[in-house]
Amino acid sequence: MTPTTGLSEYDIERLVSESIEMAESDVIRRQVVEARNKGEGLLYSSEKAMEEFGALLPDTEREFLVIELAECRAALAGDDLFQVQDAVARLEVSAQRIGEAIYAAADPAPGGGS
Repeated sequence: MTPTTGLSEYDIERLVSESIEMAESDVIRRQVVEARNKGEGLLYSSEKAMEEFGALLPDTEREFLVIELAECRAALAGDDLFQVQDAVARLEVSAQRIGEAIYAAADPAPGGGS
Protein backbone atom coordinates (compact mmCIF):
# COMPACT_ATOMS: atom_id res chain seq x y z
CA MET A 1 0.00 0.00 0.00
CA THR A 2 1.09 3.52 -0.64
CA PRO A 3 -0.17 6.62 1.10
CA THR A 4 -2.60 8.72 -0.91
CA THR A 5 -1.64 11.93 0.88
CA GLY A 6 1.42 12.53 -1.26
CA LEU A 7 3.63 12.71 1.82
CA SER A 8 6.87 10.81 1.95
CA GLU A 9 7.73 8.53 4.85
CA TYR A 10 10.16 11.20 6.03
CA ASP A 11 7.42 13.87 6.01
CA ILE A 12 5.08 11.63 7.98
CA GLU A 13 7.74 10.91 10.59
CA ARG A 14 8.59 14.62 10.82
CA LEU A 15 4.92 15.54 11.35
CA VAL A 16 4.52 12.90 14.04
CA SER A 17 7.69 14.11 15.77
CA GLU A 18 6.53 17.74 15.63
CA SER A 19 3.13 16.84 17.05
CA ILE A 20 4.78 15.04 19.98
CA GLU A 21 6.99 18.07 20.68
CA MET A 22 3.98 20.39 20.50
CA ALA A 23 2.00 18.18 22.85
CA GLU A 24 4.77 18.40 25.44
CA SER A 25 4.95 22.19 25.20
CA ASP A 26 1.14 22.36 25.36
CA VAL A 27 1.23 20.44 28.64
CA ILE A 28 3.76 22.88 30.07
CA ARG A 29 1.76 25.88 28.84
CA ARG A 30 -1.37 24.44 30.45
CA GLN A 31 0.48 23.92 33.73
CA VAL A 32 1.72 27.52 33.64
CA VAL A 33 -1.81 28.78 33.05
CA GLU A 34 -3.21 26.65 35.88
CA ALA A 35 -0.46 27.81 38.26
CA ARG A 36 -1.08 31.42 37.24
CA ASN A 37 -4.82 31.09 37.84
CA LYS A 38 -4.21 29.65 41.29
CA GLY A 39 -1.61 32.31 42.00
CA GLU A 40 -3.80 35.18 40.85
CA GLY A 41 -6.63 34.06 43.12
CA LEU A 42 -4.28 33.65 46.06
CA LEU A 43 -2.60 36.97 45.30
CA TYR A 44 -5.95 38.76 45.18
CA SER A 45 -7.20 37.29 48.46
CA SER A 46 -3.85 37.85 50.18
CA GLU A 47 -3.70 41.48 49.09
CA LYS A 48 -7.25 42.02 50.35
CA ALA A 49 -6.41 40.39 53.66
CA MET A 50 -3.28 42.54 53.98
CA GLU A 51 -5.32 45.69 53.33
CA GLU A 52 -7.89 44.76 55.95
CA PHE A 53 -5.81 42.98 58.57
CA GLY A 54 -2.17 43.84 57.85
CA ALA A 55 -2.10 46.17 60.84
CA LEU A 56 -2.53 43.13 63.10
CA LEU A 57 0.86 41.80 62.03
CA PRO A 58 4.21 42.84 63.48
CA ASP A 59 6.11 45.24 61.20
CA THR A 60 8.73 42.67 60.19
CA GLU A 61 6.07 40.13 59.30
CA ARG A 62 4.08 42.68 57.32
CA GLU A 63 7.21 43.77 55.40
CA PHE A 64 8.02 40.13 54.63
CA LEU A 65 4.50 39.55 53.29
CA VAL A 66 4.66 42.67 51.12
CA ILE A 67 7.86 41.30 49.56
CA GLU A 68 6.23 37.87 49.03
CA LEU A 69 3.25 39.53 47.32
CA ALA A 70 5.53 41.51 45.01
CA GLU A 71 7.63 38.46 44.14
CA CYS A 72 4.52 36.41 43.41
CA ARG A 73 3.12 39.18 41.18
CA ALA A 74 6.43 39.31 39.28
CA ALA A 75 6.54 35.52 38.84
CA LEU A 76 2.96 35.48 37.54
CA ALA A 77 3.99 37.91 34.82
CA GLY A 78 6.55 35.41 33.50
CA ASP A 79 6.32 32.07 31.72
CA ASP A 80 8.68 30.02 33.88
CA LEU A 81 6.60 27.19 35.37
CA PHE A 82 9.00 26.54 38.24
CA GLN A 83 9.14 30.23 39.25
CA VAL A 84 5.35 30.55 39.17
CA GLN A 85 4.82 27.38 41.20
CA ASP A 86 7.54 28.34 43.68
CA ALA A 87 6.17 31.86 44.20
CA VAL A 88 2.63 30.55 44.66
CA ALA A 89 3.79 27.92 47.17
CA ARG A 90 5.70 30.54 49.17
CA LEU A 91 2.71 32.88 49.12
CA GLU A 92 0.45 30.08 50.36
CA VAL A 93 2.66 29.73 53.43
CA SER A 94 2.78 33.49 53.91
CA ALA A 95 -0.98 33.81 53.52
CA GLN A 96 -1.39 31.34 56.37
CA ARG A 97 0.42 33.83 58.59
CA ILE A 98 -2.19 36.44 57.77
CA GLY A 99 -4.92 33.95 58.64
CA GLU A 100 -3.24 33.08 61.93
CA ALA A 101 -3.01 36.77 62.84
CA ILE A 102 -6.68 37.30 61.99
CA TYR A 103 -7.67 34.28 64.05
CA ALA A 104 -5.56 35.40 67.00
CA ALA A 105 -7.03 38.91 66.85
CA ALA A 106 -10.59 37.55 66.68
CA ASP A 107 -10.11 35.42 69.80
CA PRO A 108 -7.76 37.27 72.17
CA ALA A 109 -8.87 35.30 75.25
CA PRO A 110 -6.81 32.16 75.94
CA GLY A 111 -8.88 29.02 75.82
CA GLY A 112 -11.43 30.37 73.35
CA GLY A 113 -13.63 32.70 75.40
CA SER A 114 -16.02 32.67 78.32
